[in-house]
Amino acid sequence: MTLKVAIGVILVFICLSFSCSLTGLMVPENRIYKALKAQGYTEVVILERHWIAPSCYGGGERDDAVFDVRAKNPVGKYVDIRVSAGWPFKGATIRIK
Repeated sequence: MTLKVAIGVILVFICLSFSCSLTGLMVPENRIYKALKAQGYTEVVILERHWIAPSCYGGGERDDAVFDVRAKNPVGKYVDIRVSAGWPFKGATIRIK
């Protein structure tokens, strides 16, 4: 393997790794709103998006982003929630903090 090929392989690997880490930014916030609305939550406010190392914030291995949310539950109480989601095909998972 020549030096040019080795450098090319390394650059492709770096570009793929970098682009895969950005998929958390591509998870649309409206997916979070829809998932919570379907479960009866209202007055949804997204407080924070964790897209770097989402597994450190409770996300699964297929999750690309974890959102910290405050919303009113179906009983009428405000709760803090973590919603994890993947891009492009994984749905949202709702967890009460």
